Amino acid sequence: DVCSSDLEKTYTLTVFLMKDYVKYFENCIKKEAQVEFIELKKDLDLDGKVVVSDCSVNKPKWTEIIEYFSDKDIEIDCNVSNKALLLLRINGRIFALTFGYGCSFLIDENIEKDFGLKTALNLIDTNKIKSINSATIEDLVVYTQKQSGFATEQSSFDINTINDIMTSVTGTTKNDSLAIRISGKDSLLVTIKMSISELKEKLCCYLDAYKSNYYKKNGFDWIDNIREVRDKNLKENLENELIRLIKKKELNNIYISPSENIDWMDSIGFVLTGMNKKKDDSVSYEYEIDIEKYISCFKENCDYLSKLKRDKLKRIDLNENEQELGSVYNSIIANIRFENNAFVLNDGIWYKIDSSFYDSVIGFVSKIPKSSLNLPVCKDTKEGVYNSNLSKEKGFALVDKKLTSVEGGHKSIEPCDLFTKNKQFIHVKNRHASAQLSHLFAQGRVSAQCFIEDEKFRHQLYEIVKKKLGNDIFDYKIKPNPQEYEVVYAIISKYNKPVEEDLPFFSLVNLMLAVKELNRMNIKSSVVMIKKE
Repeated sequence: DVCSSDLEKTYTLTVFLMKDYVKYFENCIKKEAQVEFIELKKDLDLDGKVVVSDCSVNKPKWTEIIEYFSDKDIEIDCNVSNKALLLLRINGRIFALTFGYGCSFLIDENIEKDFGLKTALNLIDTNKIKSINSATIEDLVVYTQKQSGFATEQSSFDINTINDIMTSVTGTTKNDSLAIRISGKDSLLVTIKMSISELKEKLCCYLDAYKSNYYKKNGFDWIDNIREVRDKNLKENLENELIRLIKKKELNNIYISPSENIDWMDSIGFVLTGMNKKKDDSVSYEYEIDIEKYISCFKENCDYLSKLKRDKLKRIDLNENEQELGSVYNSIIANIRFENNAFVLNDGIWYKIDSSFYDSVIGFVSKIPKSSLNLPVCKDTKEGVYNSNLSKEKGFALVDKKLTSVEGGHKSIEPCDLFTKNKQFIHVKNRHASAQLSHLFAQGRVSAQCFIEDEKFRHQLYEIVKKKLGNDIFDYKIKPNPQEYEVVYAIISKYNKPVEEDLPFFSLVNLMLAVKELNRMNIKSSVVMIKKE
């Protein structure tokens, strides 16, 4: 008779890899877990443990609704929650195969967080990808899942390899003997046809795949640009470094800004709780959030991290309606260096930035031309007031808040804040409105493209600016020469620093993307920092 373990069957396996410092099987399992460790069969010549827990039997919660309305007794089986793991030591590393809800027993911080994704990317056939989950870094972090009705190549998923973060991938492998289907995130999920006795061999292959950098040649080198920090220990170390910098008042790259898009023109100001200010009094609200003032209110022996997560950022609008925008911690934007690596805190999530990618972004932005415009100091923090005052100068036409429709577009857009006699589109934004800087950069690119391609758009802009700049400012009926026009990004800041040192890293990424696209369209671009007093 053929042993059942030697028969090939199709299995779906969920595989976790524990961190290399985890040397004992007991250190994989939560201390409070009520489990039994069972030895493996000696003739298998494997180092491992089977971990099981008593089944929990529960009646479905919806049963009481059915029983309440039913005219006769209905027998409904109880749900049985099974939990088990198989722990195996392979080439010095511990694998955890989970069954049922067995993964709930694993100590989260001991799991190798990038194992599943990296292994899948090294094994996947790049022409047979089924779905990609990603996060896009723009004004906010937007999580998306992109699926295809059939297996296809990476380019079909419209991934932006500069500011997208891949979180998981599903597809088909190049080698059916390793998996028929494969998915990777923290864990590796494989559907595979094999005999059970081959499991050790397969895990060895998965470990080799995890250690490989083949994914970089496989078209996925960009995933290292920006990676979400999912390791609990590293997160704690980064939070400790953040608190250290705050305590030393080294705040050059740490500040507080709303993590969501808000209407700045409809805002009286903001207030942080924990500063002994009256939240129901509009006098307490300031238009710019001063982190130094906030930190100065901390008591000497307070738990800084707990306070940051407890205190709230609030906004009040022109009608004096109060809106809570989340915790102060989630509103912090920080660019920090830790152990020779760059990290960014944005919307409560830590990201690790690849050093070469970081350097390339900073290098590109530093070479963006500085505008020849000598713009006046901003004495009022509201952009609308600044724009209006500047438009009184000769050669500047006010376009702020004047919307123009786009041929075939779903909505109207604002061409710019000011248009000049030298055919410059000026886009103005306060640095502290960081959640809208990326939108500003994209707006500059989109409006320039519409101007070049859409006569209707040009006509509307012409009607807005001709009174101030003259009828011959441009002929809207003729497609313009892109090289005659310039997009100017004007950023109001109290810091006397160049743009690459002043803005949050994710804003710099989006500025780079916008300028690259303007370069492709042969439209000039420049940056000017407006001093705020």
